Amino acid sequence: VTNYVLENLSQRLEIPLPQPLPAGGTVTITMSYGLILPQMQAYSNPNEIRPQIYGYSERQLNLVDWYPFVVPYVNGEWVLHNPWYYGEHLVYDTADFDVTVAFTDGSTPQIAASGAEVNSGVAGNRRFTLEAGRTFALSISTLFKVATRRVGDVTVYSYYFAFYDAPGEAMLQTTVEAMQVY
Repeated sequence: VTNYVLENLSQRLEIPLPQPLPAGGTVTITMSYGLILPQMQAYSNPNEIRPQIYGYSERQLNLVDWYPFVVPYVNGEWVLHNPWYYGEHLVYDTADFDVTVAFTDGSTPQIAASGAEVNSGVAGNRRFTLEAGRTFALSISTLFKVATRRVGDVTVYSYYFAFYDAPGEAMLQTTVEAMQVY
């Protein structure tokens, strides 16, 4: 398809179909794309400049809203809001995710992912799965410290940098306490 329309500011990609899709109909769209990762800037005041969570820094790589997806179609309209300064603006249908990460340089960094890590069956590959998730994010770093605690049959992970030991442990404890309550 060469007659697509990409609106960068609204993050909207329109692909015209040769004919309207009937209710309950399906279409398969295959996309090849590359990511251009911006360098995340350290800002002292997030009230002046919107915090940047997609991209890389000298400490980590964050992949957030990094793949194309189809927004919900409700009451005859696509639900796609313009980006806002804080909070979420995207609306997601639930989906099953199966994500494999391979590092060509042979490194083995820590990966904080939305899904559980499972055996990939391929040496050097890291595989993550999530059923009925809203979205899938990855944060990757060779500098992460990881603390874990079990709550019943669930393992809770806290990923943080060494200079945040106390807040990292406190975040883990608060999460454990919330899981015990709920």
